[in-house]
Amino acid sequence: MAKLNWEKLSRDSRQQDARDWYLKQLPAGGGSKSFYEENKLWSLKGKHYGTHIHKLPLHYLNWVIDNLNSGTYKQTAIDELYRRHNELN
Repeated sequence: MAKLNWEKLSRDSRQQDARDWYLKQLPAGGGSKSFYEENKLWSLKGKHYGTHIHKLPLHYLNWVIDNLNSGTYKQTAIDELYRRHNELN
């Protein structure tokens, strides 16, 4: 039987609670697209919905580029990867 890492579980739970509270502050019905663009929030429904674009995992950005054919989400992911690359150099 696997052991639970109670510290990690507690930390993850607090982070999820904070994220849930933040998402409740967003406009009802998902809000306008410009709201997400102005606040640099990811507006694609799913696990990372409402997450600040700068905090999206690299593997997720790569997944978006590989699996979405076109559109603003793919371009946003490409722009964020370029931003992170240029920030390191």
